[in-house]
Amino acid sequence: MREERARARPSPARGARVDWEGEVELPKVRLHVRRLGAGPPLFLLHGGPAAGYDYFLPWLEPLGATRELVLFDQRGCGRSGDPVDDRYDLLGLVDDTEQLRRRLGFGPIDLLGHSAGGPLALEHALRYPRSVRRLVLSSTFFSQRQVDRSLEFVRSRAPPRVRRVLDRFEQGARVRASSSGYPRAYAKAVSEAYAPFSFQRRGPEARRVERQLASPRFSTYRRMWGDRGDFRISGVYEGWNALPHLPRVRAPTLVTLGSRDLASVEDARNASDLLPCGRVVVFVRSGHYPFLEERAKYLRVLSQFLSQRQVRAVQARR
Repeated sequence: MREERARARPSPARGARVDWEGEVELPKVRLHVRRLGAGPPLFLLHGGPAAGYDYFLPWLEPLGATRELVLFDQRGCGRSGDPVDDRYDLLGLVDDTEQLRRRLGFGPIDLLGHSAGGPLALEHALRYPRSVRRLVLSSTFFSQRQVDRSLEFVRSRAPPRVRRVLDRFEQGARVRASSSGYPRAYAKAVSEAYAPFSFQRRGPEARRVERQLASPRFSTYRRMWGDRGDFRISGVYEGWNALPHLPRVRAPTLVTLGSRDLASVEDARNASDLLPCGRVVVFVRSGHYPFLEERAKYLRVLSQFLSQRQVRAVQARR
């Protein structure tokens, strides 16, 4: 019934507020979609990888006052289906976003990709430049080499007892795991290593996001990230490098991250320098989720960027 409802539901009148959740059938996959707010469309691409969009809410929900937010669980993630062609490469994921844009009847969209969703947003802007009006790359990376370097740094800062657990499981370059997840001891050590870079302040809100991200579709996660453990890319992102292509990005681009993030501030600034119309904002009291830890500032910065009629081709830093 939900799928039929999604097919039958007409698009809202221009400017009308919408709040709808259901299933949307694309040619090769069924996606679970949430639409809320009113105004120009802003698509939100979640990270994980293989998590779902829930962790964006309610933190980014106030943006719905001036634009329509479109959130969806990516193929093989959350409540969405597996693709009929069993394709999980970057271009397949990018094509889903473009097909959804067309299916919903939108012209050019604003696009925000967080963490592992950043490469999807960036590749979308490169592959479909006329479809993207503004681009936001949040706490993300621009090449496999960058993310491997960042993850090695995160791992090296873990307490020795945590590194010993990681070493024990990662010997032989393969972490044995069931279809439902990593071995409990390894998963606990991974969480402890990431913790200082996820949030600078831990409280109920941070724990809520951690719970929302705690149970990704693990078969999809392994395809995306690989089978060498959590600190070395060997899946879909292996060999990916967008840095040589950044000068071709036509959309004005905002790069955001926390000062103590999983992503590297230096890498973000270097990437911004390569973008024809790029800007980077560092949130000094945040880790990997500045839209939660510095919510008011993040919403203000994002709203100002998205509402600009023109963006000069200069780089600005804070």
